[in-house]
Amino acid sequence: MTTIKLLHDAELSELLPAMMKIENEVQVHPWTESMFGDCVGAGYRVFGMFENDVLIGYAVYDYVLDEATLENISVAGAAQGRGNGRTLLQDSMNALMNELNITRFLLEVRVSNLKAINLYKSAGFKQDTIRKNYYPVANGREDGVLMSISIE
Repeated sequence: MTTIKLLHDAELSELLPAMMKIENEVQVHPWTESMFGDCVGAGYRVFGMFENDVLIGYAVYDYVLDEATLENISVAGAAQGRGNGRTLLQDSMNALMNELNITRFLLEVRVSNLKAINLYKSAGFKQDTIRKNYYPVANGREDGVLMSISIE
């Protein structure tokens, strides 16, 4: 059974090793442990996705007033391709709309991450602009795509 829940600071600290394992497995330029640690006690909303009580994904949001920014979303490689990313995205957004009255979501994604861009587009996100040379890559830099969705 798959469940998604808001992680409190103590849970976030406890799950940090599992999150780092997923992060290092699936991200081109993974967050560091200290980046996740900065979320503890700082007002971020971190959602964990669990399959049979094992962490298989997470989504990290920052928010101000009625806007939330998706800072990071990752699903373990073995759990990809089964709709888990879509479920995590939609359920976490719904939770933020209900809890915090969020009406606009923002994100940025590497222009080369077509899988993620397609996921975001299918969830209703639209491209706002391109940030030139925003992300580091092995041989230079690549553009970032800024996307958003407004909820009526």
